[in-house]
Amino acid sequence: MFFYVTDYTGNYIYKNGNLEFFNHPEGYVEKEADGYKYVYQFKDHLGNIRLSYKDADKNGSISQSEIIEEKNYYPFGMTHSGYNSILRGRNHNYGFGGKEEQSELSLEWLDFSARNYDSALGRWMNIDPLAEAYYEWSPYNYSYNSPLKFTDPTGMGPEDWVDKNGNLVYDPSLNDGKGGFTEHATNTDKNIARSLRQTEEGEAQFQELVTSEAQIQVELDSDSPIKTDKKTGNVIAGETNNSEVEQDLKTGDVKVLKSKIVLFEKTIDAVVDATENQTVEVGGESINGLNFSEVLGSVFGHEIEHTTNENEKTARTNGNTETKPVQIQVKIIQQLKKNKKN
Repeated sequence: MFFYVTDYTGNYIYKNGNLEFFNHPEGYVEKEADGYKYVYQFKDHLGNIRLSYKDADKNGSISQSEIIEEKNYYPFGMTHSGYNSILRGRNHNYGFGGKEEQSELSLEWLDFSARNYDSALGRWMNIDPLAEAYYEWSPYNYSYNSPLKFTDPTGMGPEDWVDKNGNLVYDPSLNDGKGGFTEHATNTDKNIARSLRQTEEGEAQFQELVTSEAQIQVELDSDSPIKTDKKTGNVIAGETNNSEVEQDLKTGDVKVLKSKIVLFEKTIDAVVDATENQTVEVGGESINGLNFSEVLGSVFGHEIEHTTNENEKTARTNGNTETKPVQIQVKIIQQLKKNKKN
């Protein structure tokens, strides 16, 4: 009788000391009789693996015979039956969300790191470890019951701060739940966040951003000229557009699904320069003495408040949508100035 010893080292799998398999962002590599084969995976907009293929003859194009596996899914991830098939090659249990199916005991759960997911039910099989941050939702719901719009890469929470391509920028589940930036975060993303997190109020707004129910894109616009409001003449340092919103016609409640914040670098720079010759105020609070990063952080905190369901509902009932964002910005400014004195 011969036994195999299988060792798992991160993404690498060894059998009896020989490398057999490893995966990577484009697919995976596996060992065959004539050497290692590079397998590509075509994924949809949510990261679900739909097609696996390889250029076996290395001619630069893919023929029908080089397609290894096809997978199709219902919205919550259960695979279609009847025409999903392994055409060629080994069966690898990666599929919905790019996650591995656990076939032990025929449970067919998906391993999302923090929790196990049952695609037949469209529900998690473990309680949400961040349930207190999403009190209005069942702790077992998957992606706010909207799997065509949201993903939950780790089981800790649907994506919140994303880049223009929809990639998660900051993941609250990293570093044992302390949170951290993902590989998609740019230096600009990190600098913007750092500018916001200099105060207690700014940190609260940052947490509002990264645990939001909406997908929020943040952009630092360094190209647009200085912007002003045509009616008031006031400068516009930031703008927020809630592009996708659901509204309950019976209760009037709204839910922001997708939003974009734009911070205007040249305008903020001009505002800071203006403080050298005059007093510049926000909500009656002077920003004189603050540098670019500090003013940027206060504007960022202001704009985050515009992404909230509460602020969007105020906009739809003809209320003043600037009251609370300005209050938050003023509080950030006050705390920044207090920190400078200490």
